[in-house]
Amino acid sequence: MVSVAVILASVFIPMAFMGGITGRLNKQFALTIAVSVLISAFNALTLSPALSALLLAAAVQASKGLVARFFAGFNRWFARATSGYVKTSRLLIRKVGPRGRHPGRIRSLWRGSRVAAFPRASFPDEDRASSSSMSSSPTLPRWSGRTPFCRKIEAILAATPEVSSYNTVVAFRS
Repeated sequence: MVSVAVILASVFIPMAFMGGITGRLNKQFALTIAVSVLISAFNALTLSPALSALLLAAAVQASKGLVARFFAGFNRWFARATSGYVKTSRLLIRKVGPRGRHPGRIRSLWRGSRVAAFPRASFPDEDRASSSSMSSSPTLPRWSGRTPFCRKIEAILAATPEVSSYNTVVAFRS
């Protein structure tokens, strides 16, 4: 915890002293992050352990009632879940090892979890490289920016003496 706080502070404090527009934009951000990280480290090293000691001292005393039964049941369930997770992990590690007997099953399980985690319907149309607005054979002159609006902009830019060169790009319409 201490090393993380010191590293983050050593990165963000120098950002506060940068010059130019970057320094002015990042000054408050850098100091806020550095101070909050240092306060968090102080809290983690002093206040949180003291508060935990107070809470655990009170919890050591045997409590009775509905809340105690709830927490006892939760602890039993959590211990079973942890034990099952450890057993499953050991089984998978043993099967996939250098002389694993069922690497194909594990690979299929892994691929299935990837498919379940990222359904294809969640990707936007642009990421699927499909577009219905273009014809089957768009040619360069047709899509090279020769719309009336682009021609007006090009005429204004060509008439401006301060502009030496320009480029027109047309994006698709949604």
